[in-house]
Amino acid sequence: MQGSPEARQDWVKRVSRVVNSIRRPNADDDEPHGSELNTEKTAAAETPYVVHSASLEALQLLDDDDDEEDEEEDAQAQSVAFSAQVMADAQAVVARLAASKAAAGAKLPTTIQSITNTKAVAEALAVAEAKAAAEKKAEKEVRAAAKAIEAAEAKAAADMRRTGEAVAAAQTMVTESMAAAEAIAMAEEKATKAIAAAEAKAAQAIAAAQEWAAKAIADAETKAATESKAAVDARLASEATAAKAIAAAQEKAAEAIAAAEAKTAAKAMAAADAMAAEAMATTEANAAHAVAAAESRAAEAIAEAEAKAAQAIAAAQAKAAEEVKERADFDSAAKAIAASEANAATQIAAAEARAREAIAAAEAKAAKAISAAEAKAAAEMLNAAKAKAAADARASKAIAAAEAKAAEEEAKRAAAEVSEAGQAITAAEVQAAQQKASEAIAAAEAIAAAASRAADEAMSSADAKVAAAVAAADAKAAQVVAAAQARAAEAEAAAQAKVTNEIAAIEATTAKAIAAAEARADEAIAAAESMRTSEARAAAQAKAAAEAMAAAEARASEAIAAIQAKSAAEIAAIEAKAAQAIDAAEAKAVSEVTAAAQAKSAKEIAAAEAKASRAIAAAEVKAREAIAASKSVASSEAKASEAIAAAKAEAATAIAAAEAKAGEMVAAAEARASEAVAATEAKAAAKEKEVAEAIFRAESIAAEAMSVAQALKAAEARLEAELAANKEVHVEIVSQAEPDEAKKTPMVRAGEVDGMDTVDHDSRDPRLAPPWITENKELLDELVAMSSARPKATAASTSRAVSPILNLEQLEAAIATSSKAGRVVVVKYYAPWSKACLGIKRSYERIAEGAMRSHADFYEVDAGAARVLVALANVQQMPVMHVYAHGHLLDARTVDSKARFDQFVADLGRLVLPSSVT
Repeated sequence: MQGSPEARQDWVKRVSRVVNSIRRPNADDDEPHGSELNTEKTAAAETPYVVHSASLEALQLLDDDDDEEDEEEDAQAQSVAFSAQVMADAQAVVARLAASKAAAGAKLPTTIQSITNTKAVAEALAVAEAKAAAEKKAEKEVRAAAKAIEAAEAKAAADMRRTGEAVAAAQTMVTESMAAAEAIAMAEEKATKAIAAAEAKAAQAIAAAQEWAAKAIADAETKAATESKAAVDARLASEATAAKAIAAAQEKAAEAIAAAEAKTAAKAMAAADAMAAEAMATTEANAAHAVAAAESRAAEAIAEAEAKAAQAIAAAQAKAAEEVKERADFDSAAKAIAASEANAATQIAAAEARAREAIAAAEAKAAKAISAAEAKAAAEMLNAAKAKAAADARASKAIAAAEAKAAEEEAKRAAAEVSEAGQAITAAEVQAAQQKASEAIAAAEAIAAAASRAADEAMSSADAKVAAAVAAADAKAAQVVAAAQARAAEAEAAAQAKVTNEIAAIEATTAKAIAAAEARADEAIAAAESMRTSEARAAAQAKAAAEAMAAAEARASEAIAAIQAKSAAEIAAIEAKAAQAIDAAEAKAVSEVTAAAQAKSAKEIAAAEAKASRAIAAAEVKAREAIAASKSVASSEAKASEAIAAAKAEAATAIAAAEAKAGEMVAAAEARASEAVAATEAKAAAKEKEVAEAIFRAESIAAEAMSVAQALKAAEARLEAELAANKEVHVEIVSQAEPDEAKKTPMVRAGEVDGMDTVDHDSRDPRLAPPWITENKELLDELVAMSSARPKATAASTSRAVSPILNLEQLEAAIATSSKAGRVVVVKYYAPWSKACLGIKRSYERIAEGAMRSHADFYEVDAGAARVLVALANVQQMPVMHVYAHGHLLDARTVDSKARFDQFVADLGRLVLPSSVT
């Protein structure tokens, strides 16, 4: 070092001030440059790294007068700068670690929220699908319920009709049986009267014959007695003459008797023949009538049996069809319920699986993020530790090098100073220089120690910050995981609640469907039991009629047998009386002959004997004729018996043929019934297949339901907007073709009519029906097949002011026509079986025939005859009123009570009638 002692002293002072300022950074300094050092101390207090710049400044002050020390000073400055860079790198690493953890902590809630949102979207989609399936199932159940109700009504009507027919047939049979009994009684009475008349006539004839014979015998006896007195003396002399006379008498007597008997017998036989012929005719007529009545009853019984068999077959077919249909409906309902339950179970399982998957994914993602954050923090901590170790090693190496270099430089400087001072430097100065060198070395060591402490403090601070950052990251990750788990638990609970609600709704719907199916089954069973009861009553009535017919036939047979017995008795009585008359005539003749023989001569006796012989012969002839007549009567009776037997045989043959024919018809009917049942079962199987296919197709179009529903909502929104726009326009009610009425035409503005701009019913304009109805050809065909050909006459309006509508085309035509004329269209949807609909029938006709007729057109729709239109309009509760103005549906409401109907009439009157009328 060159210069004067003053300069060296000045350099030593400046070095001492720098060292003192480093050792006492807070002490005041009155030396020159104090303000600069205070500024440096203030800066050193603000940052731990200013001490390095102070050291650098001190080294620079030491180097101001020594250019040879520039390299060592540069090396020391580089070492200090390197230490500062190492610390800056460590701080940057810590900052990046904190930023990475903060980013991970900020990103984790977003990820979990996105997972939750995805899960919510999936749940919303599942709920929407479940709602669509439930709506579809509800519609199917409604259609099935409507079908079951209609089938039950049709079956009840058929049962009532069959019951009425059976009762009428039974009444007819009872009437016919009573008429047959009366006819048989009358025939019996007539036969009894005829027999009594014949008996009376025969008795009269026999009595007349007996009286005539007695008179003749008495005359003969008187004559014989008179003549015997004159011929007593000539008896012996005139025996021959007497014999001749007896013979002549006998002959005359015989002739007289024969004549009398012939006359009497002829009359009697004629009367008997007439009576027998009349009796036979009556008997034959009665037999023919009985046979005809029997044949008629047999034919009626056969016809009735055939009719009953046909009715039974038809009932069996209808019952089989109903049972098959009910079984098909029940099977369809059971399948639909099972499908709904399976679908619900599948959806529930899918929802639970999705919830579990989402929760597992969230937990896995959170664990992964936490693991990644922990790994990254560990890696950063390891890197920080490595950087710290490297920095410590580099700092120690730099300090050691700086100390070595400083010692070497001090030694060199001291040696140089000693060598330069030479002999001029005293021992005291050498000692002072050594002291100064020692102080400089101590100052350098203090600077190195301060730098090491600052590095240690910086590393401790970095470690603390890293630990705090790691702890904060762990705490935040734990909070995020807890929040994610809580949200997942809430989502799972919400999903389970939704699933539980859906299951409850499905179970309720299923229970309703099962209850409806059971009710329909109970109704069907009750109807079947009623039909069985009707059939049993009809069978009992048929049995009673058959028994009555058998009793009538038995009575007819008994009557015929009685007539035959009476005829035989009468013939036997006639024969007995004839025999008695012959015996009496013979006895009288013998007595006359004896008397004549005693009283008259032989000639007279002979004449009497001849007369008696002739009388006897005539009597014998008459007896033979009577016997022949009796044989003729017996022959007639035999013929009658043969005719009756033949008639019975023919009747039995006819009855057997009828029974055989009935058996064949019953067998054929049973065969047809079996075929019908088989065909019905085949149709039921085909129907089940069609139902399965329809369900599959319905499920295939379920995906379209969401888009269709959205489109429908958009269309309804557009329609509401259009209606709102139309309500702002004045509505002219009366046609321009009626200028006289224009002054009375009311103008309708938005909000002017209460209720007419509020739709409080689920029905819609049938022209806006969704495509799942309008494009479902099978559904439309089924509704057409279920519809009746025309409205039910008992429920349809009879007023000319109300016109029927059966389809959408007729409705569109009516709306178009009325819109062109500026008139309002009023449409009533009604059900013929509804009491509420029947209750407003006459009231609706009155308002259609009243003052509103000049401004509105009135129509009605039978729900049983226009099922397609009812489905398009979504009419579910009747009666329903639709009001159209300017081609748009203005109002739709249910009027199922008198108060609602009166309110509707009032609102409609305010709409269509002038203020002077209302």
